[in-house]
Amino acid sequence: MRCSRCESENIVLNGLTRHGKQNHKCRDCDRQFSLEPKNKPISDETKALIEKLMLERVSLRAIVRITGVSLQWLQSYVNGKSRATSRNLEVSIKKKGKLTIQ
Repeated sequence: MRCSRCESENIVLNGLTRHGKQNHKCRDCDRQFSLEPKNKPISDETKALIEKLMLERVSLRAIVRITGVSLQWLQSYVNGKSRATSRNLEVSIKKKGKLTIQ
């Protein structure tokens, strides 16, 4: 058994998680982990699919059903994307009085 962060074999048992799974601890980098975690990182392909579905204006609940991510994770992901988006709009008036948004 190796630590996924530092590849050390200096691993000890460190009690149980709140879900009853065995918890391990690396003595070299102090990382705690389970061997078979319930929650796995979201892949870049899934994130790309989520962004495509958002552009198609699919509801968040439908995106959860399609991709298999949790609603809580999806909401925090969408909120992070929203914060990173610029909120400034440039409006200019053309000669005929029509507004254009750039």
